Amino acid sequence: GSGRGGAYPGNYAGSDEEIVAAWITEVAGVDLAGQPLQEALRSGLALCSLANAIQPKSVARINKGNMPFPQRENIKAFTDCARRLGVPEQDNFTTDDLYDNRNFKQVLQCLLSFSRKCYNVPGYSGPCIGR
Repeated sequence: GSGRGGAYPGNYAGSDEEIVAAWITEVAGVDLAGQPLQEALRSGLALCSLANAIQPKSVARINKGNMPFPQRENIKAFTDCARRLGVPEQDNFTTDDLYDNRNFKQVLQCLLSFSRKCYNVPGYSGPCIGR
């Protein structure tokens, strides 16, 4: 380490899904337990909270509504943030991958990639996944 008290590797174990859920819970302070991760992330609220926990004001407006459009907007706000943080296009996911559960594996891949990018975010001093 550099001794600057920056980001550090979190201590997570289990499947990709369990690791990602534990990381989001710790960083975003949201409780994802008790439901499948895809359902827990589907509204986009947890993802937007995650983005803002890592880089404040990443998502300026988080939609709290239960209708599909605002929830899909939340998801897009997160994937845009991931892109800005340098997540490669092949690691990112589409709104449908998550919202319609078309390709949840891709969502997990993006979140793992996103968490590695967090090491480079100025001012972020929380846990990341892996190195």
